[in-house]
Amino acid sequence: MVRLAYQQADWLVLREMDSYLDLGDVQRERVEGALEASLQRHRTEQLPAFAGAFADAAGRARAGLREEDLRWALEQGRVLVSDTVALMLPTLSAALAELTPEQRRYLAERIREHNEEYAERNALDAPRDDRLRRRAKRAVEHIERWTGPLSDEQAALVREARMAMPDLAADWLAYNRGRQAALMALLERGATAGEVETVLRSWWLDRSGLPGALARKREALVEARIRLLARLDTTLDSVQREHLVDRLEDLADDANALLREA
Repeated sequence: MVRLAYQQADWLVLREMDSYLDLGDVQRERVEGALEASLQRHRTEQLPAFAGAFADAAGRARAGLREEDLRWALEQGRVLVSDTVALMLPTLSAALAELTPEQRRYLAERIREHNEEYAERNALDAPRDDRLRRRAKRAVEHIERWTGPLSDEQAALVREARMAMPDLAADWLAYNRGRQAALMALLERGATAGEVETVLRSWWLDRSGLPGALARKREALVEARIRLLARLDTTLDSVQREHLVDRLEDLADDANALLREA
């Protein structure tokens, strides 16, 4: 599935962009060509880093994940995702800069729908305790995708720790709404592709304008997650650890297979 998704990545990204921008035929053809070129660069320049990171992570997981290993994994993930997004930014920025007034209205409506979906997914209208319980349940499900089923004691450990972590969902939504409004204002005044790219880079990659209180809560959340995962790692049985290692090795194998096909 990973290989299939990557092989179809240009089509998948184009479809996602089109769902927000409602591209015309000429625009879609231009974006498709630019995406193909960007993804070819990704295959040759960045896939080796993905393959190496997954293989390294598998070795660390087999030996037991300490807090320093998890911080390494977090930084590796940040760099790999940032590099991938940065590769796509010129194409997206150029498409945004040439939107018609009708397409800008379409984009504004899709952003509004996205924000509503985010609020619903994070149960922002629910009482705080209910919201945190749902969040804790999702955390258990997410971890089990990597380890296989958790024991009752392990699941309770995850739920208790996740319930105590900072709740950032409403803060993130407020921050993103502010950045979305700034982007739409920029598009309305006819910004160039370069200006749009600068704004997207500062928002998505540099997190500029992040309120101090939110930045501190985000840092506290990251540290709490690292402590939880390091503690949980000490409780994994041999089957769970092998499941985790296999998942990471499979991802490394997928990346290497895609490299051979490039």
